[in-house]
This record gives sequence, structure tokens and C-alpha cells, in this order.
Amino acid sequence: MVLSARTLTAVLGTGMRPQRNLVILVGVILTLAIFIPLLVMIAMTFQPGAILPFPIQNVSLESYRDVFLTSVTYRLMWNTALYAGGSIVVGMALATFIAWFVGRTDLPLRNTVHALVYASFGIPGLIIGLGWAIAAAPRSGYLNQLIRALIGSDARSGPIDIFSWYGLILVTGLSIAPSMFVFLSSL
Repeated sequence: MVLSARTLTAVLGTGMRPQRNLVILVGVILTLAIFIPLLVMIAMTFQPGAILPFPIQNVSLESYRDVFLTSVTYRLMWNTALYAGGSIVVGMALATFIAWFVGRTDLPLRNTVHALVYASFGIPGLIIGLGWAIAAAPRSGYLNQLIRALIGSDARSGPIDIFSWYGLILVTGLSIAPSMFVFLSSL
């Protein structure tokens, strides 16, 4: 269905341009769709055991105490920092290497490298993850089967485990390297 300017003016009012009213309407709807659930979620954190926070009763910081006094929380924070830091180091190293070669040397096909980097932005992260899971799964991954065949190993799994910490960091680092390349290549 195509809405004409006349229809939008009739629906949104004549005081302002229809485009401006439409932007305001979409902004209000998005604000309500984001902030109302967010406020409900925050209110629920102050009421331990409550299903919904209305009416507000027994305001308490018990949930926060439970979270921050548990050692699991700090282990999760440490794991998150290792994962994020490791991924950034891998991505930055690869992006710096490629940006240096493209920008500072007479690399043939440098325009093709730029095009491939920008083309990688069109691949969803889910597809990248599934591709790595298929290619480097410990038992059935094509890369592992090829490596085992080349070295003559009769092991049933490995040598690459894409589902380990190192594998997760590697895949994430490779996934964020194109964005870092774009920033570095303009320097």
C-alpha cells in the first residue's frame, strides 16, 4: 500500500509537514517500545521474587547483593574480558597487517582487497559462525579432516577445536578485522 502526501497529511495533521510528523511519530513509538520494557525490567530488579513489578512492594537491593557477592559473577566478567581482549588483539593484528600491506606497499590487486573487505560486511555473523563450525569442527570439520589426512594421523578428532576459547577468539577476531581495517586504512 502506498500512502500519498494527502493521506499522510490527513492522518498526521496539517500544522507541520507530514514527513516531520511521521518522524516524530516513529520516534515516539520507538521510545515507548524501548523505554517502557527497560523501565519494567529495572523495576523488577528491586523486587526479589516478583513476577511483575506492579504494584511496587518490598523495594530491596537483595538481587544486586546476590549478583555481586557471588564468585560466578567475577569469573564471568573475567572470561568476558579475556574473550573481548583476545578478539580485539587478533582482529587488530590482522587488520594492521592488511592495512599496512594495502596502504604502504605496492601490493597488486589492492583495489580487490578493498572490495573484498567491504563485501565481508554483507555476510551475517550467524553465517560466518556456521561456516567456521562446518569447516573446523573437531571431528567432522573439513579442515581437520584435511590436516589429519596430510599428516597421516588416525586420530578421531582435532587438531583444531573451533569450539575452544582459542577458536572462539580466533573466529571473533577474524570477524571484526574488516571493520578495524576500514579505520586503519584511512590513516
